[in-house]
Amino acid sequence: MIDIKNKGLLNSFTNLTTNSFNKSNLNNQRIYSNVISGKDQTPSFSYLRNLNCLNYNDLKSMLKYNKINYAAILNEAQNMSEIEIGPVVKLPRPDKRIRESISKTLELRKSVRKYSGNLIDLSDFSTILHYSFGTNHNTTKYETAETQGRYFPSGGGLYPIDVIVFCNKVEQLKRGFYKYQPRTHTLLKIPTKEFKATKFFPGGIDTENSNFIIFFRYSISKTYLKYGELGMMNVFIEIGCMSENFDLVTSAMGRGSCPIAGFSKQYLENILYIDGVDQYLLFSNVCGDEQ
Repeated sequence: MIDIKNKGLLNSFTNLTTNSFNKSNLNNQRIYSNVISGKDQTPSFSYLRNLNCLNYNDLKSMLKYNKINYAAILNEAQNMSEIEIGPVVKLPRPDKRIRESISKTLELRKSVRKYSGNLIDLSDFSTILHYSFGTNHNTTKYETAETQGRYFPSGGGLYPIDVIVFCNKVEQLKRGFYKYQPRTHTLLKIPTKEFKATKFFPGGIDTENSNFIIFFRYSISKTYLKYGELGMMNVFIEIGCMSENFDLVTSAMGRGSCPIAGFSKQYLENILYIDGVDQYLLFSNVCGDEQ
């Protein structure tokens, strides 16, 4: 028998609701049949049916923001949004290149859930963050603004995802939460409520022996003003690209990773003071030395 808690499908933070159309047999097969026959609807099917339906106001916003080069102006100003004084950790310079070939890295990639508990070297940690989520040397000029490239694509160049890092067993770093600042390649210490790392996931993940955990924080205000409802699709794709980058870089650096959607969202948002109005945690990925 499969332990569904250990698969992250159900935990104490899951919100359970009843379906008035399906009282006799509450299972996904019956719900699916009801939806296909037009007797019921679900958020997933509703979203997919309307995925590429643009409202006129969305189209106007996209044209306006493209005309004023909003993304380029925002991108150029992001240096000023990164804090360089106070509780900031300056990371060592990342390696100039990752020595493992792309074909070998793809062969090595797998999900790893059990870890040895060995510390990760600060230099390796720095290199992983840089090549997964940092900036590269590609620049593009848009009239008076100049943008700096990243190692992953972003819809409209808006980059609405912040990388929140829980450092657990990282050399020279205190255990706790940090925000990665890609342009200055630094970590900003984040204040939190008291927490237990064992509550981050419902089960099956060796949190205590992991090196660090990535949580992807989304700010809806960064995409909705331009894309409206279409922004959500862009964000899901972007997080997938970021997480796959992370998987490949950690594999190339000899570490294991495990992308996880079934994290304790409400618990983590509460301890991180995330408002649940403009900001949300959407995904996670764990890194550790394979046991």
